[in-house]
Amino acid sequence: MGGELQRSIGVRYLTLRTPLTFYDERVESDLEPSEVALSIGQLYDRVDGALNEAFPVGEFLWVTGEISKISVSNGHCYIDLIDPTDRSRTPGTLSVKIWKNTWLTVFRSLSNEGVKLDKGMSIRILGSVDFYRPRGQIGFVVRELDVTQLLGQLAKARAELILALREEGAFEANKALPLTDLPLRIGLVASRATEGCSDFLGQLDSSLFAFQVVLANTTMQGQQCPSAVASSLASLCHVMPPLDLIVVVRGGGAKSDLAAFDDEELVRAIAKSSLPIWTGIGHTGDESIADLAAHLAFSTPTACGAAIAERVGVVHAHVVMSATKIARVARQQVAEAEADQRRRQSAVVALSSATLGSARRSVRELIERLVRASENTLARVRGDVDAAARLARVSGIDQQLGRGFSITRTSSGLVVRDPKDLIIGEELTTTFAFGSVTSTVTAVHPHVPPSQENP
Repeated sequence: MGGELQRSIGVRYLTLRTPLTFYDERVESDLEPSEVALSIGQLYDRVDGALNEAFPVGEFLWVTGEISKISVSNGHCYIDLIDPTDRSRTPGTLSVKIWKNTWLTVFRSLSNEGVKLDKGMSIRILGSVDFYRPRGQIGFVVRELDVTQLLGQLAKARAELILALREEGAFEANKALPLTDLPLRIGLVASRATEGCSDFLGQLDSSLFAFQVVLANTTMQGQQCPSAVASSLASLCHVMPPLDLIVVVRGGGAKSDLAAFDDEELVRAIAKSSLPIWTGIGHTGDESIADLAAHLAFSTPTACGAAIAERVGVVHAHVVMSATKIARVARQQVAEAEADQRRRQSAVVALSSATLGSARRSVRELIERLVRASENTLARVRGDVDAAARLARVSGIDQQLGRGFSITRTSSGLVVRDPKDLIIGEELTTTFAFGSVTSTVTAVHPHVPPSQENP
């Protein structure tokens, strides 16, 4: 009975991420319900039998799909795969299991190539269909993962991103920023208390130059790394007073950690930075996309720190050399000046005896002429002073007011000399010899020369 039922049931496998659909080849209206109810175990026996017929034990299939969820527990890897071509609202999911022994081999293979399985990746796996009776769940047990196919996809996506960024000019934007010859204020994006951070700071410290470092403590691996680094770069660009240079460093580690520095968000953050950015990501022989976008890239944090110290050292050496040269020239000029002074002193001594007598006679004659000229000048000055005194006595303000003149001042005390300087409504005070009058400006009539009046 069971065998006949199995032979009468066909299995249609739509996609490996969609639950298996069983159908009867007979017309639905011809089917009659069985009078005997099946137990769950009996139902699962039939499902298991149908699966074994469709997918015989020992048969392995290649399956492709996109990772929608991945986790590792007790050494086993569990993945939910979906079909990226299925645009339905609730696409089916294929539960994939990679047992511990297989996962260790797969993980080592991926790590050696610098790849870490993550959500959104498309993978190609070899394995067998599995029916998990306790939950009535159809899944897939992986025997092998096609690393070559995955690497090809990642390499293609990476190449396409590099091409797009290069066409946008993202790789030249940061390189075009000017960098001072003396970068002493450094912004550091790194994970505190890691070897990479310590190696970089050690190079600055051993240089004995007075560096100032602003550390942005940032996670440098995992899914959060790209956005965390991008955020730190943006924050350091707004530090006041402005920094001279920003450095992104991390120590060595798994090759797969380098993938975080191929992230588009991180690379665009470097391209948009208002400050030059140097990288020392710690992967000798490998170049990330972030390295391509940086102002300068170094293979290790140590090399990056050494390059900064060397740049400052070059300026220091130039200053020391210039100062030494200036001091040498100054000493030479002082020596020459002292020698010239001694020569001049000798010449003066030699000439002084011969010219001293003549100079004394000339001085006496000059003094006599000066005395006579001073007496004449003094007489003229006395006359001028007397005339000025007489003029002052007759031209004082009180004398002018006594003659009938008046003085008009503004409220601020300024003497009014030109009606154009007055403002309508301004209060004026006019002073006479025997009192004053306060008035308000109601109109201003500037003086028009007769030659400009209308005929």
